[in-house]
Amino acid sequence: MKRILRYLKPFKKQINLGLFLIFVSSLFNVFLFYFEGRFITDKMQNYYKDKNSFSVPFFGNDIMFYIIFILCINLFLYFVVVMCRVFFNKMLISSIHQGMRDLRQDVQKKIHRLPIKYFDSNTLGNIMSRMTNDIEVISNALQQSFSIMLAAFLMIVMIVCFMFVLHLFLGIIVFMMIPFSFYAIYKVFTKSQKIFIQRFDASGNHHGFLQEKYTGYKEIILYNQQNTVIEEFSYQSKYLEKLVFKSNFLSGLTSPIVCLFTHFTLIAVSMMGFFLIEGHNISLFLTKLGVGVIGIGLFRCFLQFVWRLGNPIIEIGHMSVLLQSANAASRRVFAFLNEIEEAPEVLKPQVIANPQGEVVFENVSFGYNKRDMLLRNINFVAKPGQTIAIVGPTGSGKSTLINLLMRFYDINAGSIKVDGVDIRELKKDNLRTIFGMVLQDTWFFKDTIWQNIKYGKQDATDEEVIQAAKQAQVNYFINTKPNGYQMQINEEADNLSQGEKQLITIARTILSNPKILILDEATSNVDTRIEILLQQAIQKLIQNKTAFVIAHRLSTIVNADKILVLHRGAIIEQGTHQELLNYKGFYYKLYQSQFQK
Repeated sequence: MKRILRYLKPFKKQINLGLFLIFVSSLFNVFLFYFEGRFITDKMQNYYKDKNSFSVPFFGNDIMFYIIFILCINLFLYFVVVMCRVFFNKMLISSIHQGMRDLRQDVQKKIHRLPIKYFDSNTLGNIMSRMTNDIEVISNALQQSFSIMLAAFLMIVMIVCFMFVLHLFLGIIVFMMIPFSFYAIYKVFTKSQKIFIQRFDASGNHHGFLQEKYTGYKEIILYNQQNTVIEEFSYQSKYLEKLVFKSNFLSGLTSPIVCLFTHFTLIAVSMMGFFLIEGHNISLFLTKLGVGVIGIGLFRCFLQFVWRLGNPIIEIGHMSVLLQSANAASRRVFAFLNEIEEAPEVLKPQVIANPQGEVVFENVSFGYNKRDMLLRNINFVAKPGQTIAIVGPTGSGKSTLINLLMRFYDINAGSIKVDGVDIRELKKDNLRTIFGMVLQDTWFFKDTIWQNIKYGKQDATDEEVIQAAKQAQVNYFINTKPNGYQMQINEEADNLSQGEKQLITIARTILSNPKILILDEATSNVDTRIEILLQQAIQKLIQNKTAFVIAHRLSTIVNADKILVLHRGAIIEQGTHQELLNYKGFYYKLYQSQFQK
């Protein structure tokens, strides 16, 4: 929670003013009870004893006007209490929301600093749960618990002080009972804290499960896996329900425990107070022992204080539940913020101002750990303007090689150079502006076709956007759509065909005009007519650019300047299509197997 409070530090002045207001509110609130008790004892009791001798300064013996005056004072005090609370809540809510906004921004920035491998092992739903649900839990807990617990603590202190003023002996009896109540709350808190942490972890995993499964809901239906998903969902829901019940049940014990102590204290004070009331026979004996007597009005006030004392203690117990939730949520948020980030940028980076597109791999090796190397001793040169095809069976390392080139992962050995500069000497944003990617799995955000194309170059003119669409052979298709370029692409982008998605992605890449391209079988899963258009668009796209093509159908790369054949993490063959066929090695067998099919 200390790290949470750091986010509120910039708003210290607002919070301090709020603390002063809540102090005034609590003081006036407690003073109301004391004022009423003193009024009953000193004035009303005397009035009923002897109405003729009753007199109040400025009011004389007119009891009605005096009562109206007292009620007006009470009303004013209540008004002050209410206004103090209103302004305190306004300042507190404003400060907490701004603090949580800063926390969300830190989480958002952290996402962009994390290595790709973090997202390989953590579900997106779990990450989003920390950024939204967990921070919202912290915000709500702070808003409610901060004001209520602070007011409760102040109320306890002031009530105890006024009790000592009213009657020292009775005040000591009450004071001795308070530690037992707080000890009970502490024990319940420590017992349930572990359950709350498990509960929030389970909730995050549940969000991850939902996001993962229902993103691929079409595949679930396709393979008739609805019942499997329902069973797994049911299992996770029951486990989460069990944790929610246990955490809420344990934390809910605070209220009955505190009520028990409050009633016990009330009984003890009532029994002792009965003998201390002014005029009782035993009160004369107790006076001789040094125990002061108490008037009936003040004793009534004291009993009200005892009863009121239980309320703030119960409120503290209730707020401890929210604090436990906030503590568990903050652990998850700050565990995320503590994750190891990408390797820091070089202090004095080199800059490729005018990229040419040369790429050199020298003895590159990579693995997530030293025992399991995914790529070993990779060597090749891609000259500016060349098309380099990468082929090989599934799991041979094709995608890994591209990830290393984009520096999504750092290599274990060797070097990768772009235009003679080691990519580790470049800033990542400078490196990645050199590249453009057209993948088999296209990506769109919920917006117009126009904005999705313009995403490749935010400052592009209207003419540049349209020209890019024409070069990508997609202008005609766009103009046949409702609203043309202003047609909204939905969240799943399923109001576009696979071919249209590929063409729009190519238009986006053409607009960004990168010097090096990465193409991952962009012409697969489309009909023959669209495939021809895609081939034409790709040919325009790769003109005067270095292109890396991940190929699954070897017929699409026969004109590549160089073909790299990967197998089990190593380049076992490289050359042109004809050279590799003449060599009659692994590539020859792959080509023959596809041709025969």
